[in-house]
Amino acid sequence: MLYEIVHRATESLQRAATTIKRSSTIMDAQLFLIKNLMLIENLFMTHEIPDSIRQSSELDFSPIWETIRELQARRQLFNPLAYINPLVRGHLVPAVIDRVLDARKEMEKVLVQQITAFTKHWKTRLEERNLEDGNAAAKATVELETLLNKVFEEETTKTALWRMIKAEE
Repeated sequence: MLYEIVHRATESLQRAATTIKRSSTIMDAQLFLIKNLMLIENLFMTHEIPDSIRQSSELDFSPIWETIRELQARRQLFNPLAYINPLVRGHLVPAVIDRVLDARKEMEKVLVQQITAFTKHWKTRLEERNLEDGNAAAKATVELETLLNKVFEEETTKTALWRMIKAEE
């Protein structure tokens, strides 16, 4: 149940970010996702949300299709005797695949993608401004600082994002 809640929350946040991107800017959508996914991640860290793992079983029909293709290639598709050997070997039965789904890892993957895109964007902007002139670079730095102050309340997040942007340079 917990897996579904975290998984659906992540999907909902991504859909909301897409809506924000259409009506505003991609930067607003990225910051929205980063901020809200970090809130969920903090709940995992403080153990307010326990691990959200779910086992899933799926049927894989590829062995059946491979056997049919093989019989077709040998021109034995309509020969009933050609099906005996694959049937005995289990090649005409779907395979069961067990998977472990982890909503936290899915959410962290989206978070890392957004943070990476955000830091690359600002790294590029700051480098371009540095090439133009020092005054433009200072304006871009102030713009980024204002943006981070507007979105994030805690200093640790702002500092971490600054470090990531500067580490990319």
